[in-house]
Amino acid sequence: MKLLGTVSDYHFGLDEGAFTDDKDYGGKNKNNMGALYFNYHKKNIVWNTQVSYQYSRRYFTDDSTDRSDPAAYYSHGRYLASNLTAESYANFRFTEHMQLVSGIQFINQKTDQSYYSLGSFGPYAEALNGDSVHIDQYSAYASYLVTGLHGFNFEAGMRVNHHSIYGNNFTYTINPSFNTGDHSKIFVNISSAYKIPSLYQLYSEYGNKALKPETSTTYEIGVQTESNDGGSVFRIAAFKRDVGNLIIFFTDPNTFASIYVNESSQHDYGFEIESNMRLGGIANWVSNFSFVTGEGTDMGVKTNNLYRRPDFTVNSRLNLQPISQLTLAPSFKYVGARPKGLYDIGPDPMAPYYTLGFFAGWQLPHARIYADLQNITNQQYFDIYGYNSKRFNFMVGVNFTL
Repeated sequence: MKLLGTVSDYHFGLDEGAFTDDKDYGGKNKNNMGALYFNYHKKNIVWNTQVSYQYSRRYFTDDSTDRSDPAAYYSHGRYLASNLTAESYANFRFTEHMQLVSGIQFINQKTDQSYYSLGSFGPYAEALNGDSVHIDQYSAYASYLVTGLHGFNFEAGMRVNHHSIYGNNFTYTINPSFNTGDHSKIFVNISSAYKIPSLYQLYSEYGNKALKPETSTTYEIGVQTESNDGGSVFRIAAFKRDVGNLIIFFTDPNTFASIYVNESSQHDYGFEIESNMRLGGIANWVSNFSFVTGEGTDMGVKTNNLYRRPDFTVNSRLNLQPISQLTLAPSFKYVGARPKGLYDIGPDPMAPYYTLGFFAGWQLPHARIYADLQNITNQQYFDIYGYNSKRFNFMVGVNFTL
């Protein structure tokens, strides 16, 4: 049995908009989470049960002392939410090569929300109560696995969901692979999924109760190989993903009113290369390179709507351990060009950028001293035009082990 709990409390300032500061627009985000885990193991059966509860509170206040918008004097938003998840699943091993994983899950979500504002058009207020704004979801799933049967591996899984608002949904996964040698394999994956709107997307001041769940089907094919000693691994995969009823945040360019809506569809494709190379006995080099592109279709019209999503992304990290107590890890990140947001101010496409980082750690008998440096070259870049990203920053600390 394991018991886990976390508490977090964040206070932050918010901008009025792109390239516009707001002196008295701030927020708070508080999260409490607790979880309980049980595990039972006997012969060819492993049974796991876990229960978790999360309670979140968010507050946004825009005071009236700094009035960047002459029509808006004051606003305060309060959002409380709880999430209860209970899941129980078991792994049944029938033979050396065959096993079944099956389980059930229950999710309950509630939210209490209130919003109040003052402006030149008068006061506005709305409130929602958790007794009426809540959802329940029940799920049952099973996955049958075949591994190492004359070089053949296969997984077939299914999941049935019942949602208190959206009714029944069915998803599946099919994942065959074949070992082409002692250290290489070819794999294929076909899977479906769906994503329900969040309570915020349904019931907040930007909410839309008519939203439908997103649905998707993903196709993937690739090759993976590793060195004879298993110390180095190389993987390349290509994918295609079709999404229907895509949920987006829409702002009307005429009225500037904002709301979550469903777009018709999204069709993306790309590839990813991953490698983990062992260099002698003191280092390993972990890298990944990905490319993604695609287009949306809305009311029969094709659109290039991968806003702020880069075409190319590279991450690379060299982990060095010249002696057992010392860890050194330089890192590199590259983000390629990407279309700006639909209403963003600035050049289109957005310029690519890179950052460099460096981590160092020293292990003591009962403590670990570390330093983590990010964006060492102090690059100025934007993930969203008009909103600052982190320049050079660092963190140092000590972790104690009792």
